[in-house]
Amino acid sequence: SSSIWLSKALFAECHEWTTRAAAVAPSKDGQATEQQLLIYLALASAEIFTVGLSEQVMVIWTKALKLAESLHDVPSQLICYLPLWGRKIRAALYDDALDSAQRCAEAAKKAPDPGPAAMAEWMLGHTKHHLGRLAEARVHLQHSLDIDTEKARLAQVNAAGYDRRVDTLGNLASTLWLQGFP
Repeated sequence: SSSIWLSKALFAECHEWTTRAAAVAPSKDGQATEQQLLIYLALASAEIFTVGLSEQVMVIWTKALKLAESLHDVPSQLICYLPLWGRKIRAALYDDALDSAQRCAEAAKKAPDPGPAAMAEWMLGHTKHHLGRLAEARVHLQHSLDIDTEKARLAQVNAAGYDRRVDTLGNLASTLWLQGFP
């Protein structure tokens, strides 16, 4: 039912029930289960909308990422990397953000469509722009624009409310300006 709560913006209700579910979700012989992963993904999403990008939210997203990795669930791993990276970018932890973006890029290589790779390239370009690695940032940002698809971009807009194309174009313009190409 978490998809209903999240789609109807019933974040407090989703948070309450997924918190309860996370407390009792059983593992299978000490191993992660798909049910646990779905609960933690919903809980992390609800927590962002009720609390924000707090440290506690990052703990939940990290737990969801570890569950996704143990289950070899690449789409769920990709979902987790975005808020983890976003928190690091906002906190100006650029080296840590670069690590998250690189891990996302590695996971994206396993995805069958180019959308996750475009997201990872955007993350890499955005991060390298902040690190002052402008030539590298330019390559990543342009590559993100070149390989991105409308379907993948809109999926991120719907899931996270954030349009990476707008950010990519803004960062690319800034990068070009700083490189002397106004």
